[in-house]
Amino acid sequence: MTSLQDLPTELDAHIIGYLDHSDIERMTCVSKYYRKVAELLLYHAVYLGVDNDDLIKLLMLTLLGRPYLRPLMQSIEIDYSPQSRLHPLPKLDTAIYLPNNRPQGALYHQLSSQVSFIKDTIEELLGLNFDSQAKLVLLAKVLEPFPYFDGALALVILLAHKVKHIDITRPPGHPLPMTRHVLNVD
Repeated sequence: MTSLQDLPTELDAHIIGYLDHSDIERMTCVSKYYRKVAELLLYHAVYLGVDNDDLIKLLMLTLLGRPYLRPLMQSIEIDYSPQSRLHPLPKLDTAIYLPNNRPQGALYHQLSSQVSFIKDTIEELLGLNFDSQAKLVLLAKVLEPFPYFDGALALVILLAHKVKHIDITRPPGHPLPMTRHVLNVD
């Protein structure tokens, strides 16, 4: 007898692609196999809106902890304009590192427990192209508390090296200097 898992992964991804975004998120909980298939779709185009400022840091932690997701990301859209609340798009939410119902302060506990790993990753990504002071500045920016996410966003862009499209609506009064530097936009 044949099971659904005997189908080619591409066919499974095509079928799952017809589901609503929330149903695709639920597929990540079915099995390890369907988690991988659903993640192909969930991480292809990532949208993060103004309703949860921690998502950029959570996405960063996810990409650090699960490097196989990095090349899947093709598009990143970040909308911090007040209008983003009026036009909800599918949001990457439950598939990332920490659940939405995490206790207060869990994100910063997770960040603080990963400082050494984040520092090593920055060193590896930037290598000889940057001096140690620039690497420390990026690390400090990554660890900045709410509402600052510039360093985390810059690191996400460095980690997701195959991204072809980035659309960022900046928050008022925050020029995102680290992100702009990584993107060579000035």
